[in-house]
Amino acid sequence: METLTWLMAGDPAIKRLAMKYLLDQDSKVLHEGWIKTYLDLFDHEKKEWGKGIYSPKWISTFYTMRELTILEVNADHQIYQEGLKTLLERMWHASLWKEDDLCVVGMLLSMCVHAKADQVTISSLAERLMSSQLPDGGFNCEYTFKEVKSSSVHTTLTVLEGLSALGQSDNDHDHERRIKIEREAQAFLLQKHLMRRERDNALMFSYIDKFHYPTRWKYDVLRALVYFAKAKVPYDNRMDEAMDLLKKRFKDGRLPKGPTHTGRHHFVLDPMDIRRMNTLNGLIVLKTYDQSLYDSMIDESLIE
Repeated sequence: METLTWLMAGDPAIKRLAMKYLLDQDSKVLHEGWIKTYLDLFDHEKKEWGKGIYSPKWISTFYTMRELTILEVNADHQIYQEGLKTLLERMWHASLWKEDDLCVVGMLLSMCVHAKADQVTISSLAERLMSSQLPDGGFNCEYTFKEVKSSSVHTTLTVLEGLSALGQSDNDHDHERRIKIEREAQAFLLQKHLMRRERDNALMFSYIDKFHYPTRWKYDVLRALVYFAKAKVPYDNRMDEAMDLLKKRFKDGRLPKGPTHTGRHHFVLDPMDIRRMNTLNGLIVLKTYDQSLYDSMIDESLIE
C-alpha cells in the first residue's frame, strides 16, 4: 500500500491533517475517532477532563486540550471553548500572569490562538513569553522560579510553537519584535544542530533522537523539525544531521511508532495510528526540505 493511501486509512484526524498539510486540501473537521473520544470524556458538570487542571498527566484538562489543539479540533466547538475557559479561569489572568511556567504559557498561547480567544488574553500571554527571553536567545521554564544562565530546548521549542501560532493569527500586533525573538530562539536550537550539547557534542538526552506521539511537552528531533517546517524557516545546514536521521528512519515510506512517554492515558491509541502520526509529521518535513524524496514516497494518483 502506498504511503498516502496508508495514511488515509488511519484515524479521521490523521486523514484530515494529511489532506491539509500534504495535499493542500482543507476539509471539515470530523468529530469522530480520537477527537470524538476526547470530547466525549469531558465532564460537563465540572467543565474539565481527568479530574484535574494540569495533572494528573496526561489525562488532565490542560493536556487533553493540548491534544485537541494538535489534532486541530474545530475551534468553535462548545466543549473546546469550555475547556479553554476553565484553563484561563484557573491558570491565567491578563493583568496577573498567574502561570509562571513558560512551557505552560507557550502551550496555552497555542490553544488560545487556535480557539480565537480575545485579543487581551492572547497579547498578555505573548508578552509573558517575549519578556522572558534569556541572553542566549532561548527560554527556560525555571526562569521565573530561580536564576538560570542557559535555556532549555523543551521550553524554547514550546515558546516558538506558541509564537509561530501567534504569527499566523490576527493578533500579531508586535510583529517585528516577535520575528526578532523567534530568529534568536531558532538560532539557539540550530547551534545545537537540534540535538547535541555544544560543550561535548553528545546527545542532549537519551530520547532526543526517538520520535514520539503524543509529544506532550517534551522535545525530540522530529518535533523540532516539524516546527521549522511549519514555520517555513529556510533550510539551514545545521539541520543536516537531524534530516539525515529522519531519512534513515523511513522504511518503505513510513516511520516507526517510537516510544511512548509514561503517564496515564484516556484511552489506548492504536500503535499503527501512532506510526501514521509520526509518518505524517516526517512527510511534512520532507515536503518542505526535500521535495524529491517526498515525491518518491507519495501516491501521485491521490493528488488532484
